[in-house]
Amino acid sequence: MSPALAALAEWLCSSDRMAHVQYGRLLREVTAILERTLFMVRGSTDVDVEGLARALSTIDLHLEAAVVDHDPAALVFLLEGLIPLARFVGDNPIRLLVATGVLTDEEVGDWVAKVARRNPAPPA
Repeated sequence: MSPALAALAEWLCSSDRMAHVQYGRLLREVTAILERTLFMVRGSTDVDVEGLARALSTIDLHLEAAVVDHDPAALVFLLEGLIPLARFVGDNPIRLLVATGVLTDEEVGDWVAKVARRNPAPPA
């Protein structure tokens, strides 16, 4: 698990955000991303089959615990598989997090500002 996703899992466990996640929307997003993935892969020879298989396995393994049990760790593992597929089909992963209620627009803005302070732009 990446450090960013580990931090997200820790934050989800310590906050009340799990109560605000829109699980129906999350399921619709998973379905839509998987449908677009299958459409894009069909007939293509330039696909990372192992990466795709890993992502699909991760989603399959953690979807029920994330949605039914509202398990923060399972949600983060689900996102770990879903985010690469979202990028593959051209979705913005930040939009996915906001649309499903995992993060709010304000939290994303705070995070972007924090990253900008840590990594200032080079002088012109």
